Amino acid sequence: MDAEELLQLYTAGERNFVGIDLSSPRVLEDVDLRGINLRGANLGGVRIARSDLSEANLFGACMIGSTLIDVNLSKADLSYAILCRVDWHNVDLSEAYLFGANLTKAALRNANLFYTNLEEALLIRTSLRGAINTEDVFRIHDAFIWNLRLPDGSIDEGPRFEFLEY
Repeated sequence: MDAEELLQLYTAGERNFVGIDLSSPRVLEDVDLRGINLRGANLGGVRIARSDLSEANLFGACMIGSTLIDVNLSKADLSYAILCRVDWHNVDLSEAYLFGANLTKAALRNANLFYTNLEEALLIRTSLRGAINTEDVFRIHDAFIWNLRLPDGSIDEGPRFEFLEY
């Protein structure tokens, strides 16, 4: 499925796109996809800018190498999503659920992490540089942390399991 077809179906009222493979063009800009169901979708390499995916279901989605700029993912379910090498700028992850998500080598620059659930997530060589509301992360226990770049630019070298429950 290409981005144009997805947008046409969404505009017509369809919300269920489970397991789709978003083929070319892989660019979505200035779109409103609130509440879309992309469970298990292949969104690898997709570029999304200035868009709203709040309350989206991205459970188990593959977003390897994706780029998101100024995207609202608040209250989205990204559980078990593969988010390796994502390059996300100004992404709102407030109240998002990233239980068991793989964020290896991800860059979540200036992300809003207010009440985000990172329980059992993999944060390996992940960058949270400039992230805000990190003190308000809801859960991070059982996460595996290694070489995590903190919001101030310093590095938490780990490796360690984080057992703190907020």
